[in-house]
Amino acid sequence: AVSKRGVALMGVCNVTPDSFSDGGEFLRPEDARAHVDLLLAEGADILDIGGESTRPRAKPVSAKGQLERVLDVVGYAVHACAKLDRPACVSIDTQDADVARACLAAGASVVNDVSCCAEIELARAVAEAEAAYILMHSRGSQEKMPGFSVQKEDAYRDIVYDVAREWK
Repeated sequence: AVSKRGVALMGVCNVTPDSFSDGGEFLRPEDARAHVDLLLAEGADILDIGGESTRPRAKPVSAKGQLERVLDVVGYAVHACAKLDRPACVSIDTQDADVARACLAAGASVVNDVSCCAEIELARAVAEAEAAYILMHSRGSQEKMPGFSVQKEDAYRDIVYDVAREWK
């Protein structure tokens, strides 16, 4: 499906009480599983599962807390993807190496890191598992972000150049 479209569709399942995109709709495991099924039925190629909100002013969630939220859902999603007649994979949205390791061991194959590799141990966990790594651009933690559009209009002179420079 990806080769025909030229893109991969990522479906998001936030297993959090305070996500900006779904407001806790999928905090209960049965609701998260149903959402995984819906995303796959709608053609998602990647299921991105997260247990820590990335909304502005969100408080960090411990590795234990994230795993209590996501590990069952990751396992369910891996199993659901394996039953498809088309390829699909599971991504764990985390900034924590321990969460990444546990979810990769449970069958996830991608780590989506919104922290811009703030912790090198997370990158090591991804490399050890030979998993894919989505490096997101960030200029600070969610906890310290006062709002969604805090950057001035001219904060980026050339968005591609500026982001690439900051990644380095």
